[in-house]
Amino acid sequence: MNEKGKLEVSIPYKRVIVLLIIGVLFLAVIYNLFKSLKESFQLILKINVPIYILAIVVSVSAFHMYVVSWIFLLRALNIKIKLKDIVSLVWTSYFFDAMVPTASVSGEAVRAYLTAKKHNVKWGDAISSVVAHRTMAIISFTAMTAASFIPLYLMYQLSMRILILAGVAVSLSLIGLVTLLYFSLKPEAINTFMRGVLKIVGKISKKIAKKLEEAEPKIVKIVYEFSSAMKLLVNHKKIMFLTFLTSVLWWLGNAFTGYVIFLSLGYKISFILVLFIFTLTILVRMIPIFIPGSMGLFELATIALWSAVGVSPSVAAAVALLNRNVWVVQVSIGLVAVIRELRGLHKN
Repeated sequence: MNEKGKLEVSIPYKRVIVLLIIGVLFLAVIYNLFKSLKESFQLILKINVPIYILAIVVSVSAFHMYVVSWIFLLRALNIKIKLKDIVSLVWTSYFFDAMVPTASVSGEAVRAYLTAKKHNVKWGDAISSVVAHRTMAIISFTAMTAASFIPLYLMYQLSMRILILAGVAVSLSLIGLVTLLYFSLKPEAINTFMRGVLKIVGKISKKIAKKLEEAEPKIVKIVYEFSSAMKLLVNHKKIMFLTFLTSVLWWLGNAFTGYVIFLSLGYKISFILVLFIFTLTILVRMIPIFIPGSMGLFELATIALWSAVGVSPSVAAAVALLNRNVWVVQVSIGLVAVIRELRGLHKN
């Protein structure tokens, strides 16, 4: 808070840059230890550039299906925001998810805050639209994992490690889904949880606990607004179906990006297999290692997973690097959106 009592939002640029450098160094160590690195770069140098550009276009286009899925939820709650602002908010959300990895919730928190603060939306409605959006993303993610796993299990001899990882992915998604729905539809449960947190905070800092106690009536009001909006969305079957459908198209588009990357390297591979491996790498990206984009860990997982299903390690490493380049493009778009949002916030 500044002297005038206005909340200022800033990005910890220094911390992000330091973590990004650590990620790059980690990535360099992995590839230096990788014996087929030279072969991977040779493959990249021979890449079909137009097809690879198509992969980037597919990736960015697919992301806007995720934007569309949120638009359905906003309309259901009668939240009126201009299309360009919606696109900017979702790209900002993506940037924070990518650069401040905390199990992929940091972006949603920022989006809910900006939606309420900049566009005069009730806090409960703003939070519910974002939570419902994340809920449908989890449902579609689980559906994609199951849809790709079943035919692969019947057609291929998958290793036990791959089977276990697939089981973990589905289990974590279901646990997250049940938890979200329970707290979303039970405001009493949220308030009970908050009181528990308040007791813990009180033991650590009485000053912070006092401020939270003063804000409790307002928070309780927001919780009930949020729960009411969530119930409205859940009962709006058509909107939820459209949100689910566009979320599925978003996942499929992301997986298709990987498929096109393989084509750009001159390799044809089963799209179902690409979809399956893609869902598993998403699980890896959700691990909160506090390095932007799970840099290094994602590449290691990609190489390991593709190698486990019979793809040459050199090809897998090339795919991982080319995927990382696509990520850089997306983060760059997200950064432009963040700058736009922060400028608008400070003007307000």
